Amino acid sequence: MTLNQIINQLAGSLQPVNHSEPNTIYEIHIINQRYSQQLNVFFEWHRLGRATISRQIGTIPYDHLLDLDQIAQKLTEETQMSVLID
Repeated sequence: MTLNQIINQLAGSLQPVNHSEPNTIYEIHIINQRYSQQLNVFFEWHRLGRATISRQIGTIPYDHLLDLDQIAQKLTEETQMSVLID
């Protein structure tokens, strides 16, 4: 998969989700699972005073580990959400 295909797939996974609720924070987390050699991508949202809800929206092949900064930057531009890398 190319970087553009990965980004389009992840951004497409977020299309059905409503992003306009008041007092709600939306974030994308990219988690590096070193031992299983996977990069998991989660969409998280939390309303003030309530628990955080997290949904996995995809995985990124481990060979793109060095491209994480570029993937995060493009995801931020496309979705207008903050992207955190752990």
